[in-house]
Amino acid sequence: MAYTYTPQGHPTQQYQGQQQGFTSEGHPVAPPAAYPQPPPGNYYGPGVATMAPPNSGLWTTGLCGCTEDCPSCWCALCCPCVLVGRMANILDQGMTSVFTGAAIFCIVQWFTGCGCLYSCLYRAKLRHKYGLPEEPCNDICTDCWCNCCSIAQAYRELRNRNINPALGYEFARAVYEQPPQVQEMRKM
Repeated sequence: MAYTYTPQGHPTQQYQGQQQGFTSEGHPVAPPAAYPQPPPGNYYGPGVATMAPPNSGLWTTGLCGCTEDCPSCWCALCCPCVLVGRMANILDQGMTSVFTGAAIFCIVQWFTGCGCLYSCLYRAKLRHKYGLPEEPCNDICTDCWCNCCSIAQAYRELRNRNINPALGYEFARAVYEQPPQVQEMRKM
């Protein structure tokens, strides 16, 4: 019998003939990550529960589901540029900084009053990434008629898929780069 350690530092026993990379209970042991990891536990903040990623193809919350995550709804109402900047950073895979995304949204909103045109681009990217339907209508209409609700819904969607946009793309890379789960039905 030999002792091995999980990436979290917990010792596990390995018995003779046991396959390498598995605990004594048969659970796989993940290889150590080559990129920075968020702190252990619930790193989304107080009052926000973590959950397993939902099945692809449906929004996890409705457009007016603001009571499910009040802090992001208040931020979308009072300072939407912050949430748009965070989503831009995640959905552009780190190519757009939070500041740049927020600044572009502010400039477009300030000079044209059409910041919804910028935010709807990221709603569309999110929908294409996870195979979400255009609900309740197409992206441009949703963002133009209810920009705060649309921004808050897209932000909640990322969080409900275990991506915390507040931490930035570097911390969310492993979760974001996973392909979306596809459900299959097989005949038995």
